[in-house]
Amino acid sequence: MRISSSHSSFTIFTESVAEHMPKHGTRMREFAEAYVATRARLGLPTVPVEDIVNARAVKIVTELMRRLDLLTSRDVAAGVRSTRAICDGTSDGCNSRTLSTQS
Repeated sequence: MRISSSHSSFTIFTESVAEHMPKHGTRMREFAEAYVATRARLGLPTVPVEDIVNARAVKIVTELMRRLDLLTSRDVAAGVRSTRAICDGTSDGCNSRTLSTQS
């Protein structure tokens, strides 16, 4: 069986997001909480912090990767769901300060 290019890109994308979250989850959550607070001060509609964290992770990973033109929005959504499942399985939900300071 031959693996298609989009499947390969999807796998790499999902693994990259899953690796990024434990390393940078705490900083990304702090950014997202500050962003949500700023929106509230400006009187803008609320946005879930998790949505901001996931969107930021996707943005960062897509900027670092090549050949993402093969991914669909469904691939990205599946990658985020996979990362959430991995993080939900950790004791700290991918938000460990000790992990976030490692390079």
